[in-house]
Amino acid sequence: MTVFSDETGGDYFDYLCTGTEDRLCVAVGDISGHGLPSALLMANARGMLRLRSALPGSLEEIISDVNRRFAEDVERSGRFMTLFLARIDRARKKIEWVRAGHDPALLYDPATDAFASLKGKGLPLGVDAAIPYRESSATIADGQVLFIGTDGIWETGNEMGELFGKDRLKEVIRQHADQSARDILLAVHAAAEEFRGELKQEDDLTIVVVKL
Repeated sequence: MTVFSDETGGDYFDYLCTGTEDRLCVAVGDISGHGLPSALLMANARGMLRLRSALPGSLEEIISDVNRRFAEDVERSGRFMTLFLARIDRARKKIEWVRAGHDPALLYDPATDAFASLKGKGLPLGVDAAIPYRESSATIADGQVLFIGTDGIWETGNEMGELFGKDRLKEVIRQHADQSARDILLAVHAAAEEFRGELKQEDDLTIVVVKL
């Protein structure tokens, strides 16, 4: 889900894989700024990513090709886009990802009550057309929860000047981990809304949850 702070904005999420039922690809991105200019740039990036991901290639090849094109579009504007692209392979019990300047995704394992941060080096799209991107991977298990979001969630503030933060986010995921992906998603959004209270939402926020 995405909730914009204006009528529209620059947050983005999408499902890109085609083919077997055992494979799922998900992308979450955040264009710098918000409002109509960011929305237009996001739509352009979405088109590039959808077109390139339909062709053969590894995740790092996909991101590198999209970055070269995206950098041409934003060369004079100074804009950029963070992106997290993940591919989940249920048959091989494996998750692969590329992180282009985006906050790491979280992988929660209820069996061990442990969170793994899916890190990886890589600048945001548009910063350097020639920058290489590297793919990371990890094993997965049934019942784990994958959470990918944008900073509009953990940077949500309240009237006391506090931020929602990632510790509160993790606690919500932990408390609802036995529920469906949709229920976890709605619980996170409700918790952030309750924390914000009567304050105006200052940034776009996007939440994607995958229950493995």
